[in-house]
Amino acid sequence: MDDFDVQSKDRELDALLSEVKGLLGEDEPEREDPMEDAGLQDEVSEGPMTADDVNIDFEKFYDDAAGFPDEGIYTPPTAYEQSKSAYQVARRAEYERMREAEREARDRQRVARDREEERVMRKLESRNRKTAETVKNPPRSDEEYARWLYEQGVEPETEEHRELLRQRKQEQQTAQKPPKKKRGGGFLKVLLVLALLLAALLGSVHFVVARQPQAEEALGARKAGCSTILIAGTDEGGYRTDTMMLFSVNRATGSMSLVS
Repeated sequence: MDDFDVQSKDRELDALLSEVKGLLGEDEPEREDPMEDAGLQDEVSEGPMTADDVNIDFEKFYDDAAGFPDEGIYTPPTAYEQSKSAYQVARRAEYERMREAEREARDRQRVARDREEERVMRKLESRNRKTAETVKNPPRSDEEYARWLYEQGVEPETEEHRELLRQRKQEQQTAQKPPKKKRGGGFLKVLLVLALLLAALLGSVHFVVARQPQAEEALGARKAGCSTILIAGTDEGGYRTDTMMLFSVNRATGSMSLVS
C-alpha cells in the first residue's frame, strides 16, 4: 500500500476525464490567470499600450508555422522551424512559383527571338529580291557601291533619311540655278556693238594710212656734223650677218649715241 502512487493515478484520471469531455464537446471553463491580471494592471498603471507592447502568437493561427512580424528586424528561421511541415510546404510553393516565372520568361524570350529571326529573314529575302530585280549594271567604283548599298536599305529609319537627303539635294539644286535674266534692252546692245566696230575700223585706218616718215627723219638719215657708223656681226662660221648696229658720232663734241 505504501508503493501506491496516488498523484500519478490522479493525473491519469484527469487526462481520461479531459478526453471524455473533448469527445462529448464539453470544454473546461477557462481559468483566470493571476499573472495575466497582474500584467494588465501593470500596463494600465504604466500608460497607453503601443504596437511594440503587442505580442502575437503566430503559431496559434498558422498551424505551428513560424510567423514573421511586418515590422522589426527579420530573423531567419531556425533549423527546428525549417523542419516543420508548414515551412516545407511554403518553401515548396515558393520554389514552384519561381520555376513557373522562369519558365514564362524563357518562353517570352524564345518568342521574341523567333520573331526577330523571322524579321531578319524577311529583310534578307526582300533585299535579295530587290537586288535581283533592280541591279542590272554593277557599280564600278567604291563610291557607287556604297551608294548602292545605302539605297538597298528597307528600314524605316533608312527610308526616312534617304527621303530627307533627296529633299535637301533638290533644295540645293533649286538654290544653285541662276536667276532668269530680264529680257529687253536689245536695241541698246546693237547700238553698242556698232559703236565698237566703228571705233575699231577708224583705229585700223589711222594706223594703216598714217603718213610715212621723211627720209631725213629716218634712222639712216645724215645729220650735220655727225658721222654714222654701221657695225655688222656674223655668226660663228662667218656665213651670215646676224647683228647690225648704227652709231652716231658727233665730230664737234666727240659724243657717241646708239641709233639702232
